[in-house]
Amino acid sequence: MIPLALTVGTRRLLSAPPSGGGAGSPAWYTSAASSQWAVIPGGTLAASGAAEASAAVTFTTWSGGIVNYNGLNTGTGFVAGTFLVVWGQGHGDGGDNAYYAFGPIESATPAWYRPRNSTVPNPVNVSQDGSGNPVARHTSNSIAYMPTRNKMITIGGWGRHSDAGDSSLAHVLDFAQANPNSSLPWASLGSTTTTIWLACYDAGLDQVFGPDIGSSNTLHMYNVATATSSDRTFGSTSWGMVTGSACANDDLDSIAAFWSVNASVLFYDRRNGLANDYYFPTVSGTPMPNGTAAGMCWDSSRKRFVFWQSGKTLWFLTRPATNPYAGGNAWVWSSTTPGSGSTPDAAQVNGTYGRFGYSPNAAVEGYTLVNSSSGSVYFFKP
Repeated sequence: MIPLALTVGTRRLLSAPPSGGGAGSPAWYTSAASSQWAVIPGGTLAASGAAEASAAVTFTTWSGGIVNYNGLNTGTGFVAGTFLVVWGQGHGDGGDNAYYAFGPIESATPAWYRPRNSTVPNPVNVSQDGSGNPVARHTSNSIAYMPTRNKMITIGGWGRHSDAGDSSLAHVLDFAQANPNSSLPWASLGSTTTTIWLACYDAGLDQVFGPDIGSSNTLHMYNVATATSSDRTFGSTSWGMVTGSACANDDLDSIAAFWSVNASVLFYDRRNGLANDYYFPTVSGTPMPNGTAAGMCWDSSRKRFVFWQSGKTLWFLTRPATNPYAGGNAWVWSSTTPGSGSTPDAAQVNGTYGRFGYSPNAAVEGYTLVNSSSGSVYFFKP
């Protein structure tokens, strides 16, 4: 697959993973064994000096993240590479709206950063404060990375600080914004009638997709360029999408996949927009057990959805060679449990979400995971 790219200044922004070997890989990556977990050097957020006093809450309150594989401004300048970004809090649990970033993992010495401090005072019971800073909220799987723009987007948002209401605005975070503590990196795309709890971004269509948590058959779509929303309620598929669910996006076949703690994986074929319906894919093998709020990502190199629930085990749902759509060939469930290597920290009971993600850059290709401010950042090298 040929990667799409957008050049901004001297930086080349990737919208699809590069191919090739691991030229320029750091020592920690080259020394890591394949098919095992390893700890990425760089320590914990809590011990890094970058953490605010409430940083632990960012991980415990239904909070997620994204993998940015183009780079970001750390506050002292733009640093290219792959960063794991975490943002969350909300409701009565915490109102601090700082975000944290770990990386670049292409470095021999990645580190934790706080590019943007929390707003003082915190926004309360509003979508954003008078300066445009968004309110802290339970981000779960509602934030998505837009690689051709090198921005993070959230459509509305749930569990805002402190009344637990939904935000009425779509917000984007510009990772390239210089001096993000003095120059606002956030921008509002205006009012939206939609809150997308599970956000899958389609770069080709420039749209964010996601189901409604209150109505199991409603699909929301948000067009980023036009800042417009649309939705449709389907009738054929009943699905128990609840808090703790996860999603990922298969760009190869234009399939958005949603996983619920109450059900199995539900697919949505984006090729015909709202003309299509949700469907359960044909599968073989032993499915991942339900009942735990998993992290989920799409591995574009191996053409599979990847899930982590706890411990060392990874679960895979792999695309068939042909016809992966409704009524087509079976996707295959499988799993692996390494016999050696590191064991990730315990999962948060409120979910992992995008804090488990896929790093597509060839120099550090694999899966990243972080579970707490006091825990290490883990990496699984396929």
